[in-house]
Amino acid sequence: MTNSANSDGRWPPPPRVTCAFNREWCLDEIKKTRAVLDELKELTQGMPLPSEEEYEAPPPDDWRYGYEFTTKDPTDVKNLNRYELMHAVFYANKMAECNLPDKKEEGTNLLRDVFDELDRRGMKGVRPPVLRGEKINKMWSNESKDK
Repeated sequence: MTNSANSDGRWPPPPRVTCAFNREWCLDEIKKTRAVLDELKELTQGMPLPSEEEYEAPPPDDWRYGYEFTTKDPTDVKNLNRYELMHAVFYANKMAECNLPDKKEEGTNLLRDVFDELDRRGMKGVRPPVLRGEKINKMWSNESKDK
């Protein structure tokens, strides 16, 4: 349906009008979409929503990223694809910003490895403050939450 956005009567701009074929095609797509949504509504009628107790928020100093972005070893950066490397930045940064000294060091080293790998692949960019030796903005760091 998104592909038809320019064919639904808004293009060409008035006073010109789109051809009947485009108009009818869009209306047909809308009709089919509504039918599927109605069918899904019937199928899911009465299904219970998850209760709030099922979610347990991690503690503030938790180092885990919380999103499974690969089945590979995330520390083996040379074998990660571009998508996995982008997530590895967040994965390592979460560790580097935690309050546990061993995980902080592991995260910093992994973050350095990830950025070295990105550089090696020609995707050079600005390294995060933790790798540049700068202090993290207090507003975003875990330290500010403890005070």
